Amino acid sequence: MRENYLLFIAIIVLFIIFAIFSMRRSKKTRNTQEEWLKSLKPGDPVATVSGLLGTIKEIDIRHDQVVIDSEGSLSRWRIQAIVKPPVIPAYVSDEEAAAEAKKKKGSALAKKEAPAPEEKGVEHVEASGEEGVKVENIDLMDESGSSETPSQDKVAKIENQD
Repeated sequence: MRENYLLFIAIIVLFIIFAIFSMRRSKKTRNTQEEWLKSLKPGDPVATVSGLLGTIKEIDIRHDQVVIDSEGSLSRWRIQAIVKPPVIPAYVSDEEAAAEAKKKKGSALAKKEAPAPEEKGVEHVEASGEEGVKVENIDLMDESGSSETPSQDKVAKIENQD
């Protein structure tokens, strides 16, 4: 019986926490909308709650009204009915999209076909009866810390330890 009360209390606490966060979120949204409404000026694009799109022609703050110009037609609205206009995505035709994809694909192929840098090679060589290893294109550091030019071939001779 006692477990039921604890479960009931936990559910009520979670509900209260959810309600608090919900109220804070709605208050923040309302404040953002009010700030946006206060910053409106003639020429700004707007929409109405019912879906009318246009630009502000005149604002009457004292009576909470705005006049909206929608394709040459003027209409008066309560300022509470004004919302931000929807974001209209840029139209890209199929031909433009295909040309852009072809351009990207062409540049990717050009990068692949570029000559690869010289690979470092190691080959086994014999010189005057001694075996050694030839190492090409390595950057050796001298004692002062400066490196020699990498274009010179460097040969390291390693004696057999057998």
